[in-house]
Amino acid sequence: MQTFGENLNNWKVPWPLRYPIALAFKIVGRSRSIELAKELGPLYSEFINLLDITQELKNKLVKDLYNNWICNKWILSFIDAGRILENPSIMHIMTTNNYTERLNRTIESQYSGTRTVVNFIERLYGIQLLRENLTDKCSNLRFEAGLATIFDMQTIEQESQAMHIASDKLRRINHGRLLFLLDYVKCTDIDDYFYILDYLEHYEYYLINIKTGECTCFDYVWNGPFRDVCKHCHAASIFKESIGVSDLLLFKQEVKKELVQYFKNKQRVLPTESKNLVIYNGDVEAAYSEIIDLYKTHGISIFKSYSRPNENNKDPFQPVELDYHKGNNGAPPKSSAKPRKPNRILKTTERNIPPSEQTRSTKRIRKKY
Repeated sequence: MQTFGENLNNWKVPWPLRYPIALAFKIVGRSRSIELAKELGPLYSEFINLLDITQELKNKLVKDLYNNWICNKWILSFIDAGRILENPSIMHIMTTNNYTERLNRTIESQYSGTRTVVNFIERLYGIQLLRENLTDKCSNLRFEAGLATIFDMQTIEQESQAMHIASDKLRRINHGRLLFLLDYVKCTDIDDYFYILDYLEHYEYYLINIKTGECTCFDYVWNGPFRDVCKHCHAASIFKESIGVSDLLLFKQEVKKELVQYFKNKQRVLPTESKNLVIYNGDVEAAYSEIIDLYKTHGISIFKSYSRPNENNKDPFQPVELDYHKGNNGAPPKSSAKPRKPNRILKTTERNIPPSEQTRSTKRIRKKY
């Protein structure tokens, strides 16, 4: 989407039209077969031709889709069909957010710039040739902990650690728990398909396939089901799990405890004056009632991160004038360095004093100190 967003920016597409165009582009990308992508291509073209833009811009958008995205060379790299595994038992598939990609970004961020091959190998493996000066110790080797050693240590450490859930995944899981507890999930006549009531428009439903992770919501259209499914799919999965339990009330109580604990953890990072004491100090029932009231009043904003507010604004199509800057969570601003005492010599020279008087005053100050 970064490349597509750059194209929209270079072509000067009006800001109000960028989201509709991007969503239509994403819908084509959610195709689970090449045939479906080729069927959606003409619909995308028809949608573009209905927009209030110049004909030249319409032609650029349509040609970009056919020449660079759903062409025979790149179509499987663009649509979801190219990432669907033949073995359905494998849950974690290779994505661009994997560990190797993070290592590559670490190297690029910390050791960027023009470097020779020898210098990069020395950094990578921790072997440095002492060749700075022509002495009797020239050509000796010095061994340090290189990048490869550090990366191997991190890999071993991660293997022994418990599974860590990313903050955005945790947010979707708990939002799904809340939707389940509010009885927003409804069954259908088809296995693995469920309806989720829209909390904003209580007469509309989302349709979810928990087997494939497909949903009719914008979260699925934008992010896809491979890294994580949407909150509606999480809610439907919990609902399906509850069907086979013997004690439904006990099952719901456990789900409620996990939801309340999630919000208690969110309150810990806040200063004392900003904490919601009903949630932070209250029991499960009192905290859950408070969460329901906040959800009815503020909607999904109660799931936004307090400790990482920039996670809530990762928007590649956000206008530059609405750029979001990360706050410091209520802490006082830290100065970059300690304030220096004013120079008494410079103080006197700032005024319009003749050079002779400046010299005499400078000598007096020096004699004092």
